Order: sequence, then C-alpha cells, then structure tokens
Amino acid sequence: MEQELIWLENYRKSGDLRILGKLYEPYMPLLYGLCLRYYKDQARSEDAVMQIFESLVDKLRQHEVKNFKPWLY
Repeated sequence: MEQELIWLENYRKSGDLRILGKLYEPYMPLLYGLCLRYYKDQARSEDAVMQIFESLVDKLRQHEVKNFKPWLY
C-alpha cells in the first residue's frame, strides 16, 4: 500500500502513464472478473477494463486518493 501511495503521488505530479499502468496492473484481473460477472461477455468485459483505465488518466490527477483499491472499486 505504501508503494501505491508513492505511485499515486508520482502520477499526479507527472501524468506519466507508465506509473499509472504499474498502479493499475495488479487490479486488472479482479476488475475483469467483476466486469465479466456483470456483462457475461468476454469482449465487453475487456473493453470495460480498458475504459476504466482510460477514465483513471484524468480522475487520478483531479482527486487525492489515499487508498487506491477501495476507491477503484
């Protein structure tokens, strides 16, 4: 969790998508599973996971997040 806070702060300062990718990557399988349960379709679930990532690009620069996992879900 401490590493996540560092990545969050560094991303907010720099906007570097590689940092955001490191932060998001461990949660992709969990989000995919959640989307798959909801959509019951592999392609739609994959698209949703990517759309979530894309929405984070702006949202994480606007909001101060202290605990990424609960905020993400």
